[in-house]
Amino acid sequence: MLDDGNREWVQALCERFGAEYVRREEHVHAKAGNLNHALLKTRGEFVCVIDADFIAAPEYIDELIGYFSDPEVAIVQGPQDFYNRDSFQHTKAGDPWHEQTMFYEVIQPGKNHLDSAFWCGSPSMLRRDALLGLGGVATETVTEDLHTSLRLHQRGWRVIYHARPVAFGLAPDDYTSFITQPQRWALGTMQVIRREWNKRGLSLTQRLSYLGSTATYFDAYRNLALLTVLPVVLATGRVPLVGGLPVFLAWGAFFASMTAANVALGRGRVRALGTQMFDLMKMFAFAVAALTLVIPRPVRFHVTRKVARSERQVSAFLWPFIVLAVCYAATLPVGVLRVFGVFAAEDRFAVGAAIGWAVLILTLFILVGVRAYRHIGRVGGYRLPRLAAGERRAREPRLAG
Repeated sequence: MLDDGNREWVQALCERFGAEYVRREEHVHAKAGNLNHALLKTRGEFVCVIDADFIAAPEYIDELIGYFSDPEVAIVQGPQDFYNRDSFQHTKAGDPWHEQTMFYEVIQPGKNHLDSAFWCGSPSMLRRDALLGLGGVATETVTEDLHTSLRLHQRGWRVIYHARPVAFGLAPDDYTSFITQPQRWALGTMQVIRREWNKRGLSLTQRLSYLGSTATYFDAYRNLALLTVLPVVLATGRVPLVGGLPVFLAWGAFFASMTAANVALGRGRVRALGTQMFDLMKMFAFAVAALTLVIPRPVRFHVTRKVARSERQVSAFLWPFIVLAVCYAATLPVGVLRVFGVFAAEDRFAVGAAIGWAVLILTLFILVGVRAYRHIGRVGGYRLPRLAAGERRAREPRLAG
C-alpha cells in the first residue's frame, strides 16, 4: 500500500491484513513520484498498479501476466470499469454504459491494433526493467501515464491493451469531482505536447494515434464557436454563410454521414444524447486547459474525489453554460419574430433552421445544468456486484483484423 497521506489508520489496516505499507518523507511529483519511490523499495520482475478505490478481480494477474512472454511488452493496461453504476458519469442507474465506455471499448482496442495503446494507470501491470530503463515513471507532467507510454513507444517498447475488465472502481459522484480528471488529462496533455512534439522514435501509425488523442482537446474551440454563432444569428438576423437550399442540403448530408460513421465505428457503444451531454460538460475545462499550450503555467496534480459533496455547489465551469443558456433563451423569441416578418432577416429559412438548433442546444444546456446541480450521492458505500463470466465476455469489444 503506497500511502502519500501518511495515515496511521491505513498503516494499522495494512498490518491487520498482512499488507506491506510504504510511505515517503518527501511528497514530490504526486502519483508518479509515489510509484518511483516504491520501485526502489520493492522487488519483483513485474508491478501491478491499482488505485485504492478499485477492487481487483481474482483473475487480475492471471489474465495480464501472459502478455509479458513477449520481451518487448512493457505495460498491459486493462479497462476502467465501475461498480457504482449510479455515479455522475453513468447516464442511467444500473446501466454499465458510462462516459468512458467509448474510449475503453472502442478507441483503446483500435489503438491496440495499431500498436498505439497507452497506459491509463489503474488497472495495469508493468515490467520493472522497462520503467527503470526510462529512469522511472515520467514526472515532468501531471499525465504520467500518457507521458510514460510515449517514452516507451519511442524506445521500441510495446503497450498492450487487455479488453476485458480485471478490476472495478469507484466513479465520481458529482460534477466538480467528475471534471477534475479530464481537466488534469487536458492540462497534462498540453505539457506532453510542449515537451515531446518533436521527439523521434514513433512509427507513423503511432504518431497519428497520439495526434488524435491530443487533438481532441482542441475540439472545445470549434464547439464553442458553433455554440456562439446561433444566438448571434437569432439576435441580428444575419447569417454567416449564404448559399441557399443546395448548400444547406450539402451540409446536412455531411452531418448525416459523419453521424452514421460514428454510429457504425462505435459498434453499439455510441449514446448520442449522453455523449453530447458529457462533451458539453467538458468543453470549457478543455478550452481553458488548451490555453496553457501557448501560455504555460504551473499545474498541480489534483486527486479525483469519488464521494459526492454533501452541499450543492455550482462549479466554475458551469457558469459559462448558464450565460449561454440565458443568451439562447433571450434570442429565441427574437428569432421567431424574424421568421414571421416582425423583424428583418437576411434569410428567413436560415433563421428558422437556427431556431431548431437553438431549441435542441438549449435543451442540452438545461439537461447539463440540472444534472450537474442535482446529482448528489445518495448512498454512503457501495458493494461490488458479482459479474458472471458470460457478462464479462459479452462486454469485450471485438474488432476485425
